[in-house]
Amino acid sequence: FIHGPPYAGWDFTVATDTGSAIVERVPSFGGIDSYIGLNYPGGGVMVVNGSNRFARIVDGLSQTVMIDELRIGPDANDLRGTWAMGQCGASICAGSGRFDTPGPNRGESGTDDVQGGTDRPDLGLGCFDYSSAQVSAKSKHPGGVLLGFCDGSTRFVRNSVSQRSWFALHSRNDGLTLNGPDY
Repeated sequence: FIHGPPYAGWDFTVATDTGSAIVERVPSFGGIDSYIGLNYPGGGVMVVNGSNRFARIVDGLSQTVMIDELRIGPDANDLRGTWAMGQCGASICAGSGRFDTPGPNRGESGTDDVQGGTDRPDLGLGCFDYSSAQVSAKSKHPGGVLLGFCDGSTRFVRNSVSQRSWFALHSRNDGLTLNGPDY
C-alpha cells in the first residue's frame, strides 16, 4: 500500500495492512506539514490500483465526494482537464485540504502540482511544474464548483468552504462531522 515516487524524505504510505485490518492515515509529505491542523486518518474514494466498496465509505455516500470539476489547462502542453487520462490534474484531483489546496478554485501561483503545467495565476490556473502530486477542483462558475458525490447527487460547493470541510468532503473515512452551511 505504498504509492508515489521515492523522493528522499517523503513518506507516501497511505495504508498499512496489519494482517487483520487495513489502517489508513494521512500521508506525510516530507515533514512540510502539508495537512496543517488536519491530523485525521482518511482516504479518498478512488485509489491507485485498487477499489473501494460502498461499505468502506463510512462517512456516508451523501457526504463524500467521488468526482470534482476540473478546468482545462491554458495551453496544449498543460494536461489539466484532459478527459480519461489517469494522471493527477488531467482527470484526477488529489491532495484536497492540503496547505496549498485548502479549497476549490485556488489559482495562485504554485497551487496545482502538475508536471508540464503552465503557471497562469492570471487565469486562476496557478501551477508548480515539478511533479503531478496534487490538484484541487476548479471551475468558471462564480463562487464555487460542482462536485459529484458517492450517492449520485451533485452539489455546488462555495469557494469559501473551510479547509477542514474540504478535506472531510474528499475523505471516505475520517469520521468528521460536516456542517452544511460551511460548504
